[in-house]
Amino acid sequence: MGVAMAVFVIFSLVLMILMPAHNIVLIVLNGGMNPPIQVISLTIIVLIGCLFVYLGLPVCLSLLRGVTCVFDREATTIILQKVERLRLVSSEYPFYGVSHTQIETNAETRTCAVYLVLRSGQRILLTTAPVHDSEILENVTRQIRDFLRA
Repeated sequence: MGVAMAVFVIFSLVLMILMPAHNIVLIVLNGGMNPPIQVISLTIIVLIGCLFVYLGLPVCLSLLRGVTCVFDREATTIILQKVERLRLVSSEYPFYGVSHTQIETNAETRTCAVYLVLRSGQRILLTTAPVHDSEILENVTRQIRDFLRA
């Protein structure tokens, strides 16, 4: 999915470059321009391209990167890193603040999700997977529990 979004963003960038160049070539060949139609069409194309890049790039980066979870035994902290609006956001949580891990299944989308539940009640999404990979998520949950207990 991340690769598809990357192709979409690259296509939008190419479109933003080629369409104005095409209009400039038409203006030169025609010996002038038809201001209302060509200026409006050029403006619309550039605005749509900018919108596609603005919306597609963060989605692409988040799909390609996801959430990175680092369990630091020496500092007894859990560090979560994810991309939000083109910047890397880090959150740090202490081991003692974790209540438990939880697997939740969504029947509509046929996916399972692993959550880290804090003592404050806050739920942090760690990962998702299709229902047929639920055994892998159970293994991940078991490994997290064993690591936090040790």
